[in-house]
Amino acid sequence: MTTKKKILVYWYYHRKDLLSPFIKLSHQFEWHFILYRSKAEETQLDFPFSIHYWDDYYSPYNLLNDLKPKAVVLMELSNVYALSLNIASKYLGITTFILEHGLKLTYDYYINNQLKVKPSNTILNNEISKISVTRKLKTLMFYFRCLKIRNFSNAFILLKYLKNILLSKTDKSIAEYKFNLRNADKYLLFSKQNLAYYQERDGIQPEDAIFFGNPYLDDLANISISKNKNEEGYYLLLDDGLLESFGISTKEKNTFLENLNNVAIEKKVALYVKLHPADYGRKDLFSNENIRYLDHVEPKELFKNAIAIFALSSTMALPLIPKGQVFLFRIINNEIQEELERWNVPFLDFYSFESREVNPSNIQMNKQDAQNFIDQFLYINDGQAVIRLGKILNNYTNNEKEKN
Repeated sequence: MTTKKKILVYWYYHRKDLLSPFIKLSHQFEWHFILYRSKAEETQLDFPFSIHYWDDYYSPYNLLNDLKPKAVVLMELSNVYALSLNIASKYLGITTFILEHGLKLTYDYYINNQLKVKPSNTILNNEISKISVTRKLKTLMFYFRCLKIRNFSNAFILLKYLKNILLSKTDKSIAEYKFNLRNADKYLLFSKQNLAYYQERDGIQPEDAIFFGNPYLDDLANISISKNKNEEGYYLLLDDGLLESFGISTKEKNTFLENLNNVAIEKKVALYVKLHPADYGRKDLFSNENIRYLDHVEPKELFKNAIAIFALSSTMALPLIPKGQVFLFRIINNEIQEELERWNVPFLDFYSFESREVNPSNIQMNKQDAQNFIDQFLYINDGQAVIRLGKILNNYTNNEKEKN
């Protein structure tokens, strides 16, 4: 019986929608997750993989020596614990990976959005503020215990980096202090679209990145929209969470929902709205007996009987765009949509679309534009991204020597 390779993962594992690649690859790898300082902060009690806590370890080296992982997968490196783990892993010769989890635009886009939507969502507030002095010291000591004799020359830059992010009001300071020790060994990215973000933030080179497709879209890549307009068919809207962050008021969003529902009623079909996790539980959305709001459902199942799919900038729409199987609505001040437009993606107007425009001929891309879109945003639209991810991790861990 083949022994599974142990991999330590720093990940937002409370987000069930971000766990599918790990679940699908659990026959190959023994996943160990870490996120919270202690069990007292834990929100995920029903979890299929091993969970660890920072407070259970004196240093990142204690954690690594205890688990002896073949590799370390990191969701991001703006957390001081994750950064310390990355540095210690590299010191021990354990390969570290940044694993992408969403579509990226420019780094400044996220900084500006952070200030506009959640100004408190910074390293300062996440890691240092609103905690006791004892906790602050414990966190900082763990951070600096990543230093050993061979990498102690980096002590000054680590101190300067920490000082800068503590004084900063945003995470923009991350991009202002680029040093190789901070970077992961490899960046596993969905496509070319995400490369510029990490080049700007971390200063990586194209050879530092490996493109493998979007594993969260594998189940949607080969789905075709039903042409059979039977009584079980419906319109499906892939909702964007917190449209207010794009300058859309709740009133405007509800007017849009009412207009789309009127089109659905005219076509004698129901309107299903797949809510974004950020909008789960909202009670202020337009209500009508023809509308059904859905959360915690698998998009793959919803797509099967949809006779038309609508979206604004939901990632779930990406594999449908080059196939001309999704109607996108254009809103103002949406940089994601602006990026899509640069690749000749067609849109309807969010504020003034008409029933006659809901016609498949209005959303078709020519063959070359469709291929260019796939190359930029999807890498390959074949539903095999998880398989490629498994091969990448296996290739690198196969070359690992026993260092612990």
